[in-house]
Amino acid sequence: MAENNSDNNQEQGSFSSGIVVGFLAGAVGYFITQTKEGREIKEQFSDHWHEFRSKLIEDGFLAEKESEITDYISAARLKISELIGECNPDSTKKKSSKKKTKTKKKIFKGI
Repeated sequence: MAENNSDNNQEQGSFSSGIVVGFLAGAVGYFITQTKEGREIKEQFSDHWHEFRSKLIEDGFLAEKESEITDYISAARLKISELIGECNPDSTKKKSSKKKTKTKKKIFKGI
């Protein structure tokens, strides 16, 4: 019974964390797109990114084809996933061997 309460508290904690993160992301999105100050910050970030991108291309860390920040993020994700795969080649085996136990949830069925 104590284990069930622990699982329930963990689920509520995850939900609460999700609500807080979602609220903060929405507030940041609203600030960046709907306020004068936010648009100025977005413009400054864009300018800094273009300068930084030129420096990365010049130093050989970034290919010319990866000209947008989304391309750079995708390339970084790919390199990280390759690195993780090389460091832990049997990570998929470990994930598949773990069994998840489902707890029976109580559902209100009416009166």
